[in-house]
Amino acid sequence: MTYTVQPGDSLSKIAQKVYGNMSRYHEILDANPSITDEDLIYVGQVLEIPNVGTMPGPAPTPTPSPQPLPFPTQQVEKPQMTKAVLIVFALAAVALGYLVMKHFADKKSPTPTSANPDEEAGVEVVEDESGDEEVAEEEVEETV
Repeated sequence: MTYTVQPGDSLSKIAQKVYGNMSRYHEILDANPSITDEDLIYVGQVLEIPNVGTMPGPAPTPTPSPQPLPFPTQQVEKPQMTKAVLIVFALAAVALGYLVMKHFADKKSPTPTSANPDEEAGVEVVEDESGDEEVAEEEVEETV
């Protein structure tokens, strides 16, 4: 006799069903060498059941044939982004970029008012007769 494993079954539960005694699970285990772990059987697995009828007990429950799972016959449509939604996202990205630029532009350090950094530091640079630049001895007062 064979038995197809159902959800919730274990070898001892199957032994209880077919033999009326759960401690006879080892007979099922011995008859099925493909089972390497007595705690690991799979739904739909077909097991050989030996020695049925050697001890009185309830008759085995007939195994129902597996029914296919119902699946939808029509495809579920995925939502599509419309052009309007994409335009709104693009405009939002442009606006965000503008705001970020404006924020950092407001935080800039002040730019020098003169092209010569020595003048900004309050140092007067003069050229002597040879054309070389020299720093004058006196500092120029900085105007703000």
